[in-house]
Amino acid sequence: MYPKDPKDYTADEKEDASLDASLQLILVDCLDLIMHNHVLNYVNVKHIWDTIEIINEGIEEVRENKMEILTSSYEHFRSNPGEGISDVFERYNKLINDLNLHGNYYTIKEINKKFLLTLPSHLEHIISAIREAMDLGEISLERLYGVQKTYELEQIQQKEIYGTGKVVSTSTALVAEVPQKLEVKVVQPSCSDKDVTVA
Repeated sequence: MYPKDPKDYTADEKEDASLDASLQLILVDCLDLIMHNHVLNYVNVKHIWDTIEIINEGIEEVRENKMEILTSSYEHFRSNPGEGISDVFERYNKLINDLNLHGNYYTIKEINKKFLLTLPSHLEHIISAIREAMDLGEISLERLYGVQKTYELEQIQQKEIYGTGKVVSTSTALVAEVPQKLEVKVVQPSCSDKDVTVA
């Protein structure tokens, strides 16, 4: 069957064709050269869009497999040994964004609780304080990260000030360190026989 000649279009068909042409221009304008070559000869925007989707996300089975992998990554997410909070946050935030892109959404409270459970053990004091003081269903993940990052930076600063391994809790008073014992060298004057007087 041959396509209908545009001069025979009805008013509605002309409007649809005009809209389709506009959308094709918008899509093609956003594509890089490689992707542009994949869709160069397609005649309608739906065909272009479906092709872009399959190339980037794969067919339905591939999308389902990606979703399973992302969900499993979320469920088993942990901080790695020696990893700072910034690294944990970046990995976790990317995972949440990827899940959202694939249509899998968690509540703010679930996301925040999971994040707190995965953090390094040196943050356990601030995690306990956050759980008591904040509503995890209301605070954003970025704000939660900011509070903990501030705490971590304060701990690092205290270690630098008070020495390696010494972390002074901000809730206690500062105690001056006892100065090291000074060595006192006693110099006795030497005396010669002529200086010695015998009574």
